[in-house]
Amino acid sequence: MAKRSAVNPRLFYILTFLIFAAGLAFWLADLTSDPPMYYAGYGQSLSTDPAQYVHHARNEILFGDFDPFDYPRWTVYQHSLTSLTGWLWFSIAGVSIKQAAVVGLILCLGGLIFLILGLARYHRPWVTSVVALCYIINITLYTHGRLSYLENGLIFIAAMLFFVYSRWGDRLWGVALSGLLVAIAMLTGKLFGALLLPALLLAILFSGRDDSWRRALVSGGAFLIGSLALMLMLYGTDLAAAMGYVGEQSYGLRGFPKGLTTPWDFVEHLISYGFKNRLYYKDPDLYMFFGVTGLLLIFFFSAGRKLRELKPTALFAIFWIACSILGLMPLNYSPIRYTLLFIPAILIACFTLIDSALDWDRKVKLMPGKLALLLTLFFSWFGIFHLIGNVFFFNTVPFPTRTLTWTTLPGAIVLTVLFRHLMING
Repeated sequence: MAKRSAVNPRLFYILTFLIFAAGLAFWLADLTSDPPMYYAGYGQSLSTDPAQYVHHARNEILFGDFDPFDYPRWTVYQHSLTSLTGWLWFSIAGVSIKQAAVVGLILCLGGLIFLILGLARYHRPWVTSVVALCYIINITLYTHGRLSYLENGLIFIAAMLFFVYSRWGDRLWGVALSGLLVAIAMLTGKLFGALLLPALLLAILFSGRDDSWRRALVSGGAFLIGSLALMLMLYGTDLAAAMGYVGEQSYGLRGFPKGLTTPWDFVEHLISYGFKNRLYYKDPDLYMFFGVTGLLLIFFFSAGRKLRELKPTALFAIFWIACSILGLMPLNYSPIRYTLLFIPAILIACFTLIDSALDWDRKVKLMPGKLALLLTLFFSWFGIFHLIGNVFFFNTVPFPTRTLTWTTLPGAIVLTVLFRHLMING
């Protein structure tokens, strides 16, 4: 366990509570105001999409029937966590635009509570305070978290998964429950919640435990059994409609992911991800936190350290980010609201690594190996691309993705070579 701060830990926990309380008041203010136009780029999903996710809950409260029109096309929305939360909340507070917005807020800020509880076991108390503050003031979480998006349900379940794995990931029943939560995230959150499964399995496999393969198999088995059971429980005889929706949302609606067509397209989508959906333009804080995470990992591996030395919280968050980006970046349609899946993970990875770095041996000679140099190349390339793209090419249509990707590569190579030279000769 990390060394505790000299300041009384209770003060930080009180501060965390005050940050959360102030954030709750801030998020609750003016819930009926119109969302910002064109926040997500060229789309207006903030104004058009959220209502459909609580449509069934509204119908049940007003008419006593979840689907009075007997239209099974959107049955998946009825069985989502957002819809269930909407039904429970509407039963208490009534149906209105304001109460529909509260549904998203309950899920998004409820997720923050689980994240804080998961962090508290392994890290200095200041980590919970800083993560809570950065979460509360993040503009993308704030904008989407006050609307009834499915992604808010996904955040809530992902946060529960983080909490369960952080607290009980060293027990078989804990990893089994974690696998079940991934199934719940996929079937009642959002389909791409399945990306949490490889993140969970990799975190288990690289934990350094002797029984890691056994624990990974238990977790994967719980995911498969849980998925089948949930499909039968939620859809029953409507499996055809559910599978049709899954097929459409995975490949039928937008076609085969262009980022998987050629190796060149894969690299271009990977390096440019976050530009077209304007993530790092809207959230420069995430650009900075992601960069700090990369820098700390580079020094971590340059010091000859292994992944198993990381705290479970940091290890899971790193794979959470990696699997989410690798899963979302090839898609032909990947708006900024999809990034809600991994925004909390960027905050967690950044500050848990900073906390861990405070205990690292400063006298260790840094000798960057292949992995450290590869990470240096990637983060340098990624950083240069988004810096130039947002400064000089913002709102350029069509955006020169291919040109900017490959013209920024030489600069990344130069930085990597300079880093290696400084580490070896420093």
